[in-house]
Amino acid sequence: MSNKLKIFVDAHVFDGVHQGTVTFISNLYSVVIKEDKYIVYVASCNKEKAIKLLKSNNFIHIKYKSNSKYIRLLFEIPLILKKYKINYAHFQYIAPIFKPCKYIITIHDLLFLDYPSLFPIKYRFKNYFLFYISSLRADIVTTVSSYSKNAILKNFKLIKKNIHVIPNIIDINFIDDEIVYDLSESKYLLYVSRIEPRKNHILLLNAWLDLELYNHSIKLVFVGHKTINDIKLFEKLSNLNNQQKQHFIWFDNVNSKQLSWLYKNSSLFVFPSLAEGFGIPPLEASLYGAKVLVSNTTAMSDYFFFKHMFDPYDYEDFKTKLQFLLSNNYNIDIINNQIISIYGKENIINKFNKIFDFTS
Repeated sequence: MSNKLKIFVDAHVFDGVHQGTVTFISNLYSVVIKEDKYIVYVASCNKEKAIKLLKSNNFIHIKYKSNSKYIRLLFEIPLILKKYKINYAHFQYIAPIFKPCKYIITIHDLLFLDYPSLFPIKYRFKNYFLFYISSLRADIVTTVSSYSKNAILKNFKLIKKNIHVIPNIIDINFIDDEIVYDLSESKYLLYVSRIEPRKNHILLLNAWLDLELYNHSIKLVFVGHKTINDIKLFEKLSNLNNQQKQHFIWFDNVNSKQLSWLYKNSSLFVFPSLAEGFGIPPLEASLYGAKVLVSNTTAMSDYFFFKHMFDPYDYEDFKTKLQFLLSNNYNIDIINNQIISIYGKENIINKFNKIFDFTS
């Protein structure tokens, strides 16, 4: 036991609404905990939820006493790290001031610096300071894409640090689906992403309206909760007529079984986001068998294997490709084999193991 590396994982996001960081941590550490060289300590408020997300109880769970992230960062986590004699503590974006062990910081993206108009000024100011200080003090800095790595080097001037790209593990479970009954006999376009301006929901909504797809009984389905208000989107939605409203559906949240069913049964999955540090849903949708139309900006430019990509600033091109894919199929297996090769467990765990070679 003493020869094993003790890794602490701040998993407070497990207790909240599902988001990209939850997928990143759960998929990565569901593999790491199977490696004999590590002892993994996972800290969150809900042990049962952590076990469910990690698909195993082969870890040591530490229950947070405080629901305040500031109290956890200032006091609770440093005491935990000292008590359990942790070797490395892994945080997403922000780490504690006190540093009883080596820190791993994962910066998923700096989109608020590259696209400032898409984020509130308070969000930009606060996170720039917190992310930058945490990165400077980290022993290991990781990120999830080449795009985000370049953004960190540009915005944080961490030229002397080796930034490791460890992408999300894309791992889907072919579980029993839970039918979303309102859609059981329907054709529909699907977009899975939280609501905020950079996610560009309005592009898909406008195309659906302009092409009058509702007149062809093709519904538009959004899945995701609102995190940053998108005024233009909600103004447009408020002006839908009765027929359009009958064919538009927004699920604030769905469970994994419902999401699986939605992916599998969609007529087309569309991902029109303007900016992403990674972008998990298009990859998941494809592995579940959906046709995918994805934006080609920022980190999505890495998705060379998708043959149908579009410039989200070229509306006419987007509409043309949308119509084409609604009427035509392509070989999904070829694309999915490439997704598994690049983002599968074996490739990513090898990248994770190698980061410790630089920190002996």
